[in-house]
Amino acid sequence: VEEVVRAGNVILYIPDFHQLFRTSGPESLNVAEMFLPAIKQGAFSVIGTTYAKEYHTFIAAQSDIAESFVSIDVSPITPDEATQLLVYQSIIFESQYRLVIRFDAIVTAVRLATRYFAAQPLPGSALGLLQEALAVVSQRGAKLLTADDVTTVAEHKTNIPLRTVGVEE
Repeated sequence: VEEVVRAGNVILYIPDFHQLFRTSGPESLNVAEMFLPAIKQGAFSVIGTTYAKEYHTFIAAQSDIAESFVSIDVSPITPDEATQLLVYQSIIFESQYRLVIRFDAIVTAVRLATRYFAAQPLPGSALGLLQEALAVVSQRGAKLLTADDVTTVAEHKTNIPLRTVGVEE
């Protein structure tokens, strides 16, 4: 904390801010409380992100911490917006994994994430599903990620058969 204060030009970004409250035992200090004096003094700026449920459970329940921040509610993105974001992210993934991501794989990742992995909002749930499918396909040595690959990963994660029943079944 002292180094950040000395620098004077730092904005500390803390994703999943609620996780700082889960670091404490029954009679110990959590990480959020360690930062609180510096934050209240305005020694440096902090941006923390969290989900609505976790905000109410961990942050709003501790008024001294909640009062030190300005809460900004951001509406969840739509599936169409998530698809757009994943299209842009897929360009980076294609370069990293050295394979091609079909558009139907992206659409399937968003659709399945919306339906089966709603505990994490879009685009994070769809992005995670897409990354897992990329890892599986990459390990197989394939050069193309398809909707079928994404569905296979989702089936393994949920233990639910997600494919439509064919004539032979």
